Amino acid sequence: MAAMAALYLAGFTTYNWTMADVEAKLLSRPAELALFYALGGLALYGLAWLERRELGVDDALIYEDEPDPIVRRLELG
Repeated sequence: MAAMAALYLAGFTTYNWTMADVEAKLLSRPAELALFYALGGLALYGLAWLERRELGVDDALIYEDEPDPIVRRLELG
C-alpha cells in the first residue's frame, strides 16, 4: 500500500506540473487554446456518442417508485 501511495504521489505531482506547463503555453497562444478546447469538446461528444451507441444508454428519467396513494391506510389489523 505504501508503494501504491508513493506511485500515486509521483504520478499526481508529474501530472500537475505537466498540466500547469500546458496551461501556461496555451494561455500565451489564444488560437491554440481555442483548438485545444474544440478538440476536448469533440472528444467528449465522441465518447458520449460511443456510449449511447454501444451501451444503449438513454438519458430519459425512469421513475420506478409507485406514487403515494390518495388515501393512506394504517394497516393495524
